[in-house]
Amino acid sequence: MKTDLPKIEMVSLDSIHKNPKNPRIIKDDKFKKLVNSIILFPKMTKRRQIVYDETGMILGGNMRYEAILYISKMSQDEITKILKSKYTGQKIDDNISVLSPLFNGVFPDGWCVCADEFDEEEKQEFIIKDNVAGGEWDWDKLANEWDVSELDEWGLDVPVAGSTEDGKGDDGLDIEKYYKLEIDCNDENIQEKIYNEMTGRGFKCHLLTL
Repeated sequence: MKTDLPKIEMVSLDSIHKNPKNPRIIKDDKFKKLVNSIILFPKMTKRRQIVYDETGMILGGNMRYEAILYISKMSQDEITKILKSKYTGQKIDDNISVLSPLFNGVFPDGWCVCADEFDEEEKQEFIIKDNVAGGEWDWDKLANEWDVSELDEWGLDVPVAGSTEDGKGDDGLDIEKYYKLEIDCNDENIQEKIYNEMTGRGFKCHLLTL
């Protein structure tokens, strides 16, 4: 009996592009972890697809797209080295097989989807909602039920409970502290005045309207 199978559309890497107004950024260390995360668990990307519109502009997944482009230009030896840091045997071959379409300039099946049914207002809403992180981590459960080194490898910012005299945390990692101040203003002019004053004094500030 003949069965009509769904057509698999091959999407080329250069057929879509990042949103120039994407409100999210990623720094070098986080980017490296994201690249490694995709290489070590490529099947996850099929469940966290890159979403783009009818023009090819990405609505969700700009950072993952940037990491995927980077992976597509890596050598198989580089990728194998990363895989060997965690896996042996068949698992390495399986992951390379999933990633292999990238080396031909196309996404693996199911890694991206076109949301051409969104109107302009829905696109803007999606961009923000896709980047909103709800809830909080239960750090006690994480500490008791997960490996801290793996959480760090996966890109989670794990707080350091204490530090030693050499300036490192209990786990031997260098501690880098950030101190932030958030000020609520009920007037746009006051907000602008404080912003100008703080930036003029050398502080890094961001304007937010909620």
